[in-house]
Amino acid sequence: MDELVDLARSGAPGLALQLMDQGQPALEQDATGWMGWERARIETLLANGRQERVVERVGALPEGLPDYFRQWAATQRAAALLDLGKSGEARERLRRLIWSTGEPPPPEVMAGWRRLVIRSYLLEGRVEDAHAAMLRYQQDYGDGGEEWRRLRARVLIRAGRFDDALQLLDGDKGDEGQLLYLLAGLRLDQEDAEAVRRAAVRIADAANSAVGARSMAQLLAAEAAEKGEDTERSIRALEQLFGGHQLEKSLGELFDLDVGRLWRDYEALGSRLGNERQLLIGQDEEWFQAARSQIKRHPTRAAALFTVLAFNARDPQRAVAAHLQLVRLIGDDSAGRRLVRRLYLEAPRFPTLESVPEVVRFLLLDHALADGDIPLASRLMASLPRPPAGSDADEWSLRRARVLILGGQDGAGIELLEGMLAGEASLPAERIDRLLQVLFDLQAVGRHREAVGLFRRLLVRGADDRQRREIYYWLGDSHKALGEYAEAARLYLKSAGLFDPYALDQWAQSARYAAAEALAEAGLADDARVLYQRLLAVTKDPARKAVLRHKLQELWLVR
Repeated sequence: MDELVDLARSGAPGLALQLMDQGQPALEQDATGWMGWERARIETLLANGRQERVVERVGALPEGLPDYFRQWAATQRAAALLDLGKSGEARERLRRLIWSTGEPPPPEVMAGWRRLVIRSYLLEGRVEDAHAAMLRYQQDYGDGGEEWRRLRARVLIRAGRFDDALQLLDGDKGDEGQLLYLLAGLRLDQEDAEAVRRAAVRIADAANSAVGARSMAQLLAAEAAEKGEDTERSIRALEQLFGGHQLEKSLGELFDLDVGRLWRDYEALGSRLGNERQLLIGQDEEWFQAARSQIKRHPTRAAALFTVLAFNARDPQRAVAAHLQLVRLIGDDSAGRRLVRRLYLEAPRFPTLESVPEVVRFLLLDHALADGDIPLASRLMASLPRPPAGSDADEWSLRRARVLILGGQDGAGIELLEGMLAGEASLPAERIDRLLQVLFDLQAVGRHREAVGLFRRLLVRGADDRQRREIYYWLGDSHKALGEYAEAARLYLKSAGLFDPYALDQWAQSARYAAAEALAEAGLADDARVLYQRLLAVTKDPARKAVLRHKLQELWLVR
């Protein structure tokens, strides 16, 4: 279990959680071990910004667990709800815990619940209630503890008592303590804005910074840059923040988390740059060219200029082009896609999905499909009843088919695919490649019988030699999934030897290996042995040789 926790810390939390699912013992066989694994899983989820999973997981805990474990898990759930911005729900659950008639919790657990209640008031901006709860807490528990000292500092900062917060945090060497100290000093005008920004960036960029501390540092860097009238650096800090995997809403205790502020910064910088170039609203072409000229050397400035044009162009087509350029400029990596989603789907500037420019919705649909966010893709598709102007109608139908298949309406998706192939005697290679991608989705949802029929129709619709070789392999996969192992082996071998019955290139080797596995499943061990031996004779990689020898040994044992 410790190895899996280290695996998550090293940057592979998804793999660690998957292995935890496999390694966790059954509760009825080893309750103590089960709880240890469950605690490690919940802590891993929290450490990697997956608070929603924590809320779901704790809500579904089995009955009969000891009180101490249920209390601990309930505490993590309340903290996760706060990170998600659900302060009211968190406080209601905490009140039930505090006033429960069951076995009373240890004093430190009760103190933790009361600290979370104070945070819930802060998150709602109820500073007076937070301060009153803080005073009652101090009467009962005193002033001890690093966590409590930092929470007190948060309350004092929200109350505008920056001097008291600075005094309380003096000497705190932790990331959170340093950030709170810098924030209090910045708002008191006691710290230089640029020095605060640089210190915050150092924490944000440090590899060992916790997720929450990194987000807080980005917000502090943005605030310091704004105070120093450095809008460009403020934008970069906010882009980093809103492009992050998980935005902890609990940071709203101290900062403005409205993504609309990024739009405002873009416009402020763009307007200033436009004024410097003596550009007037309505000079669409001049704004567009000014933005394009900045793309390579100053992408932030280009984004700002495109933003002004996107919302102020007289020519609607220029506005559309500006939105398109802005989205492409932000980027198509995972962080860029998250940032685009938040800018267009979470900002007050676009109160409904239909108010988002159509061209952006098309791009967001592609992003959602790339990220596997099928619920969002379905919503976007529903808001786009027709293909984009000038686009390929069949390409649009393929997107619709993907959304339908992955969204659980696979019957409608199959019907759409069959309609696309009906009456088509021949298809261009590019269209077949795109159709193959959708058929892979069909295989992924287990509709192998339908996939087989569609794959075979593509074989006679103009597939080239490369595509035919691939299709035979994927057909083998579907027949294997259907338990038709002999037919799967035949298709794998057809894929391997399409050009040369004795071929042993990399593709042929992979296909022959798959065929050998299928033959073994079909009870044809002698044929499987022949294939494994031929592969062993041509394989140079020691690891691959070891795998093949192991397969041969298995066949010998079965025999």
